[in-house]
Amino acid sequence: MGGVERWLGFWAIVGMVRLIGGVAVSPLVWLGGKPRFRLAAVVGSGVVIWGWMLEVGLAILEITYWYSSYRLTGAVAIGLGMTALMGIPATVALLLASFRWARVAVWGFVGFAGCGYVLAMLGAALGMGDGRLGEAFLLSALILYGIGAAISLLLVNAGSGDRRHFRWPGVAVGCLAMGFSWAMLWTSDYSRMPWTEDFLVVAIAVTLLPTLTLAHTNLGLMAQMRRALDWVKYVVIVGGWGVGGTMMLGIVVLVVFKPQGGVERVMVNIFGVMVVLLALASMGLLLLVIFNRRSEMAPPPPPHEFTKVALTCPRCGSAEVVGAGESACGACRLQFQIVITEPRCPTCGYNLFRITTGRCPECGTVVGAGTAGVAVEKGAEGGASATEVLVAEVPGAEFT
Repeated sequence: MGGVERWLGFWAIVGMVRLIGGVAVSPLVWLGGKPRFRLAAVVGSGVVIWGWMLEVGLAILEITYWYSSYRLTGAVAIGLGMTALMGIPATVALLLASFRWARVAVWGFVGFAGCGYVLAMLGAALGMGDGRLGEAFLLSALILYGIGAAISLLLVNAGSGDRRHFRWPGVAVGCLAMGFSWAMLWTSDYSRMPWTEDFLVVAIAVTLLPTLTLAHTNLGLMAQMRRALDWVKYVVIVGGWGVGGTMMLGIVVLVVFKPQGGVERVMVNIFGVMVVLLALASMGLLLLVIFNRRSEMAPPPPPHEFTKVALTCPRCGSAEVVGAGESACGACRLQFQIVITEPRCPTCGYNLFRITTGRCPECGTVVGAGTAGVAVEKGAEGGASATEVLVAEVPGAEFT
């Protein structure tokens, strides 16, 4: 390839990357116009631009035939891969940071992803000089990122007033699994250590699998179902515990007893089938929750339809149908000031009209029944004054 063709190819790749980067950045910039998505937009734009720069650098190294710098090429390629692997999920997680149920989990996940990315880039840099050391740092980053993601799933809905106290032992066990994994990765000579490789394998299994199972349970409990379908949720949760317990027992058997005759391969295949079935059941539960939520959410009438309220006059007891704004009882002429409002989620402002699940379907905030009622000012003689304030949550009121 001549020099002209080489540079034409280079600029073709740069132009393609520029186009892909621009298409990816544009929606994030648009999301930046909304305050709740602004941080995710900034981080996502930075991830895409940094990935674009790494892609351009990789293209330069490849097209200019710098074969003597194959380690530099590998380091740039690793940086590009880690940017996509850790940066894109962190950006998506930040889109949920404004929801109360996801706040703790999102910032925990972003923290794990950020620390893992630093370790990964350090491993990429060290890999240019010492391949084994760079590989160890890279695997350490993946361990931190992977187990940190499981720990973050345990933190979903933390701080929202639930009673899932099992999440904190799960977080502690997950940290132990991370420590055992690092110990196994960085131990090169077991003869000088107080532990053996088999011990670390078993320790990782009995700590990591409960962490994953508890995270699966926490997510399963988030599913809001009709009472008639609640059993599906608990079947999936129990299935997760069955899969986790079976895999943990199987790993212990494989490590301690070391069966021969192809038993290991059969057990690994069984584990794989069980994990696939559990994943399908979990996806089915998610689809069922989405379908169940849509079927329960009847479209609310437009606000202009709320023009009159049927109520009982608190002074004379006559049934009245009064209009919004200033009205009066037809029998005793008691005056009313009618204010009609629709119930809204205090966290995200979602319209809760006809929502009976006790939880906001948009952000998951627990909401109770309407607490607003009739505010009656007492006169000097203990009777009702001339002003009554009514809102849409008045029990027994009918709207026409």
